[in-house]
Amino acid sequence: MIRAFFLSLICTVFGFGQTQPTTISFETNTEGMVKIPAAFGGVEVQALLDTGSGIDLLAPSILKQVAAKPAGVFAGFRMSGERVDLPLYTISSVRIGPFEKKNVTVGLFEALDKVGIPAIIAMPTLRDQPFTIDFVHKQLLLETAQSLRQRRTAGDVVSLKVDDDRGIMLDLFAEFSIGKATGLCEIDTGNPGNAVNSRFMDALGIDKESKSVEKSTIKTITGVERTRYKTTVPELGFRSSPGSAKKDAPVAFSDIIFDCVIGIDYYRDKVLTFDIAHRQLIVAR
Repeated sequence: MIRAFFLSLICTVFGFGQTQPTTISFETNTEGMVKIPAAFGGVEVQALLDTGSGIDLLAPSILKQVAAKPAGVFAGFRMSGERVDLPLYTISSVRIGPFEKKNVTVGLFEALDKVGIPAIIAMPTLRDQPFTIDFVHKQLLLETAQSLRQRRTAGDVVSLKVDDDRGIMLDLFAEFSIGKATGLCEIDTGNPGNAVNSRFMDALGIDKESKSVEKSTIKTITGVERTRYKTTVPELGFRSSPGSAKKDAPVAFSDIIFDCVIGIDYYRDKVLTFDIAHRQLIVAR
């Protein structure tokens, strides 16, 4: 009994055998994007948790505070098609609450300082740590094996498609119903709205010249102009989670490189659990 007591005490003190998830409260910016406390190489920041970034990013003002080793250059593409050449660096760690990942590759993104974002945490850092974003209660939960099983039992399991590019860039996709059409959409908590490829307009019977369609030209964060057509679709939701559908969902059609990119406007009333290692997304019912 004495041995059992001390074993229990040790497990409690050092976190062994933990069954409950770690809960981290978060704030959102004016567009509803998730801001979590994190540390990059020991430098504490309020970072965006962005499932669509592909790689952790640092603003120049933060990178200069971190001990970082150059690690080459990565050429990536934003959803609107413009090429971005990211200088890469290796830093000692990224920490979120008790979770820490060592020797992390990050990208330097000059535009972040211009928009007041110090850092972005992307999916490569969390590829082996299941987590839940509870948009309703504004909580990030780092799941345990037991809590993950409970989530899976109580939710709809959606198959994740993973674009893992050379172990550096990692993007997540799932099948969505867009009205009567189906698209393989990027899951993007770093995008305020929902973007759909223009080719879907014909399939959905949407006329660009209709009075219900608002045409506009915007500039992306990198300064590239893009024309988009804003309207609504009768329904938008995860294809294998019928209860997740949003009626009369606002979307913006434009010439993007994916079928669709689904952002915060759709997720703001959802509780989503990401288990990247097992290629699953769990949508709470």
